[in-house]
Parts: sequence; C-alpha cells; structure tokens
Amino acid sequence: GGATAAEGCLSSTRPRDVHDLAWRAGQFLADCWGTTLRFGETSVGAMVTVPTPATLGSTSADAVRLRDALLFEDGIEVQVHAHAGRVWVRVAAQVYNDWTDVEHLARALAGRAMPTSEPTIFP
Repeated sequence: GGATAAEGCLSSTRPRDVHDLAWRAGQFLADCWGTTLRFGETSVGAMVTVPTPATLGSTSADAVRLRDALLFEDGIEVQVHAHAGRVWVRVAAQVYNDWTDVEHLARALAGRAMPTSEPTIFP
C-alpha cells in the first residue's frame, strides 16, 4: 500500500531545514542579546545554545526564574540553564517552529535584559 500519514510527515522533515533554522537562530539571538556564540556552524545540529546577557544572572536559580517567566508570561517553552557563570538558552529547532518563534524569544528575553528601555533591535 501507500505511505502512512506518519511516514509522509517524517519524509517531509529535512534535517538540513532544522539545522539552518537553529544556526540562523543562534546567530540572530546572540546578535540581539549582545552575546557571542562560542562554536561554529558544524557544531550545530537541530539545537543551539546561546548565552544570555549578563544582566539575566548566572545561577541555577536565575535560570529557573527566566525559564518560568518565559513559559508563564510569554508562552515560550525553552530549555534554560546556568553554566560557567552565565545563563544559557538552548533553542531546539523543530519542523513546527518558524522564524516568528525565534523573534518572539528574542523580544521576550531582550525585554527582560533591558527592562528600562525598549529593545532597539525591532521596529
């Protein structure tokens, strides 16, 4: 017989597409937040870990507060952790994500990092 619905869905998922989204997201988020990616494109698969601005903290408790705020206030589910004196965000690019999800995360986090001024990275 023909392909099942699951097989059709899986066959339309191209690993390169999620890699491209993850890599572009990492570069964009680091630029927006004034941080630097610490690895090259070949180290990125479908996930990218980006350091957040130092103003967002450095401890596990800071990471939990940020994760909860993003989830409960902005509806963003993203992995957040502390490592090497900084809070990091790990973005997992999936077939159901698109560029608007990346922009939403960038705005939400930038607003928390610079609470007294409007982020200048968006029109």
